[in-house]
Amino acid sequence: MLHELRKDRLDQLAVTLPDDRPVFMLNLLRFRPDGGREIYFNDYVTAFRAIVAARGIDGIAPIWTGDVAGFVAGPTGETWDAALIVRYPSLAVFRAIVDSAEYRDTAAPHREAALLDWRLIAQTEMPRSA
Repeated sequence: MLHELRKDRLDQLAVTLPDDRPVFMLNLLRFRPDGGREIYFNDYVTAFRAIVAARGIDGIAPIWTGDVAGFVAGPTGETWDAALIVRYPSLAVFRAIVDSAEYRDTAAPHREAALLDWRLIAQTEMPRSA
């Protein structure tokens, strides 16, 4: 079974991240060999976008998507097929989507069908020094 979104970790982040600050989600993805990539980018992404549109949410944008070419550092044996960075206006917006029944019923099953493994890492933009 895939790692689930952890409510306790989202709760911890909510304490430290202001609601008016964007959050960037780094997604590390390992696809199932039997069409996982297509399921993810066609079915999961389509279902996710439909939820966002139905809720009238603006400001979510993919920042970068790429195939993993190889590892220069890191544990041997850990492999990923793709990496994505998605910008959300705030952690609260992200939570409104992933905590919804629509997400659990329509998007999450496609994520489960597409992925062998994944990581989701919340990031904030570093302040620029003067």
